[in-house]
Amino acid sequence: MENQNNPLVGYFRKPEVYVELPSRGNYYKPGILDLPPNGEVGIFPMTARDELVLKTPDALLNGASTVEVIKSCVPAINDPWEIPSVDMDPLLIGVRIATYGESMDIAIGCPECQEKNEYSVDLTTLMDQVRDWKFEEHLEIDDLKLTFRPLTYKELNTESLRQFEETKILRIVNDEKIDEQKKRELFQESFLKLTGLTVDIIGKTIKKVESPKGSTDDPKHIAEFIQNIDRKTFSAIQDHLDTQKKLNSFKNFKGKCNKCEKELETPIMFDNANFFV
Repeated sequence: MENQNNPLVGYFRKPEVYVELPSRGNYYKPGILDLPPNGEVGIFPMTARDELVLKTPDALLNGASTVEVIKSCVPAINDPWEIPSVDMDPLLIGVRIATYGESMDIAIGCPECQEKNEYSVDLTTLMDQVRDWKFEEHLEIDDLKLTFRPLTYKELNTESLRQFEETKILRIVNDEKIDEQKKRELFQESFLKLTGLTVDIIGKTIKKVESPKGSTDDPKHIAEFIQNIDRKTFSAIQDHLDTQKKLNSFKNFKGKCNKCEKELETPIMFDNANFFV
């Protein structure tokens, strides 16, 4: 009501980009997503406050800055923590396009001559790739039928933070001030934790397991199942998820060194610490 009385309301930001979500609106809990009939969510450009939020180191690390920016720029999503991971990159690209335009500069160092090469990535071509993304929910292994779901942003961010902390411990192992026995103990402990984290993440992506002996969608049963299956079954599940990750990722950027003309290639990465600068 207040906006209607504001003579400047006509200058308020408006949606600049419309994105069709790879999830097609699936995997969201009730009340999280207000998906329009055409299946596309409107994305507003960032405000000055949003840009400041993205410069807060702690908020970048724990994912809070990304959540705040999505709240501000994608009003159709009521709780960004619950966004399926498959939708996050397209939404961030949409925010970037709405705010800064359709191109993004990247730098690639040449391993041959050490030349630093500057390129411009057309973000609209990346959005075109998104239209082909599809999350394959089902996998059959012998007499087992598994149903998968993408991790939410909150789950993915929590696991990433845990892995970050464990990786820090592994780096400590290289500290010359620590004796060899202590290094071995730290390495073994961290290696086991990181392995456990991988198993936990895989378990969380499984929504349901069906078998001739019974079916379950109980997270505790599924976690116990993942921890006790044989290597062949575990590898089949991991291969399925790895394939999904590859299919739902952007193609590598390819270029040529400006100095020695060596063919260069790099993955398109979306690190929030530098994606919006």
